[in-house]
Amino acid sequence: MGSRSKEYPLCSSVCCSYTLREVKWTLQRAKPEITVFYNDLRFFGQEFLMEKAYRDAGVRFVRANSRYFEEDDDGVTVRYFAGGGLKEERFNYVVLAIGLRPNPELERLSGLFGFSRDEFGFAVEKEPLKADEDGVYLAGGSIEPMSIKDAILTGFGAAMRAVSDGDGRVSGVLEDKVYTEIPGDLPDIDRNHTSYLFYLGTEDPWIKMFYEYVSGRFVVLARELRSLGKDVYVVSRNMVVPSYGEIEYEKARREGVVFLHLEEEESVTFLENEARIAGKDRETVLTIDKVIKFDDCLKVFDGKDFLIQFRSEPQLRWSPTKWSREKYHTGFIRYPRAERWSRREFYGALGEILLDVEEERVLPEVSEDRCSGCGSCKDACPHDAIEMEMREQQIVLFGPNVVSSAPIAHVKEGSCVGCGLCAATCPSHVISYPVQETC
Repeated sequence: MGSRSKEYPLCSSVCCSYTLREVKWTLQRAKPEITVFYNDLRFFGQEFLMEKAYRDAGVRFVRANSRYFEEDDDGVTVRYFAGGGLKEERFNYVVLAIGLRPNPELERLSGLFGFSRDEFGFAVEKEPLKADEDGVYLAGGSIEPMSIKDAILTGFGAAMRAVSDGDGRVSGVLEDKVYTEIPGDLPDIDRNHTSYLFYLGTEDPWIKMFYEYVSGRFVVLARELRSLGKDVYVVSRNMVVPSYGEIEYEKARREGVVFLHLEEEESVTFLENEARIAGKDRETVLTIDKVIKFDDCLKVFDGKDFLIQFRSEPQLRWSPTKWSREKYHTGFIRYPRAERWSRREFYGALGEILLDVEEERVLPEVSEDRCSGCGSCKDACPHDAIEMEMREQQIVLFGPNVVSSAPIAHVKEGSCVGCGLCAATCPSHVISYPVQETC
């Protein structure tokens, strides 16, 4: 994973996670020995869910550069540079991570509609989700390499911008749906020191969520300090800078910012004006005036327990910005990421809200007089949209009426997505959907 071609330097943003999904599928079908070669592991908010799970499954991860493959009748020889020397291994198969490039059709469309493209072939984004030509809106892979979830999100956002431009009615519909997020940012840095070290090494799964959010800002700040003539070091486990962030990363390296990658067995010890990196094959001592740690940038954020619970829930259960039927999330709460995404996500969430406001929902109906209260529908519902309510019922037993309480299934409108599992599961066939006219 991660070839970093000089001819095409953009990070594909998804090839790391897609590769590990292929690893997962392979492990489900067989038990082979799997080795993953990489430059940086970039999962963009999913680090605490992905990497450790595969290491626990026995997958071997090797950070290596300059990989060379030679195929013969018996398999593939892989030569790579790691740990200060050239190494060689044999494998039965080699699977290359698949990068992303813009669709060639984008060139024809740019000529047809008059919008500009950059040197990599992607459309120029003058404003979030808008091209530099009036009336042209952008989404998905026309902007930059992105995941399927982000492509869906930007599709909602582009549609929202197209509908809302020049139409003041939309803002009125959305006014009571939007709440402002309290912004967070990097702490102020004293520029009067001679040397700086940014430390991004951590094993805390909570902090790993913020790799993209902090890495990109560290690179920008490191370049600024370097332009002032400062000595700047960045020590990291992974530099998580997606798509165009890779270009900023390469610029920082060329300008003299020193990036030091930590291997698994290596650790950093901070003493007074000194940072010591020690491991199996390396011992490096750096003289440093100022250390800025990854953790220091996160002290301004609250809600750690909520975010951990939120990120552990199934992703894309509803849609990219939808948490439940009546709740939407965007920006930092979705996951901490590069700054340019904040407004894209905002428009995407507004697009989903507007769609839901205008949508006529079809919900299941329960025939309460026939419901036995067995709870099968409640157990089957993946969205917790069924609750059992106690209702009074009159029972006639060869004499006076007897009033008794019994559980009856009730559909919670705010949570139901209309998937139909409850109706399919009900053994008494008392849950049904109203017939809809199709024309």
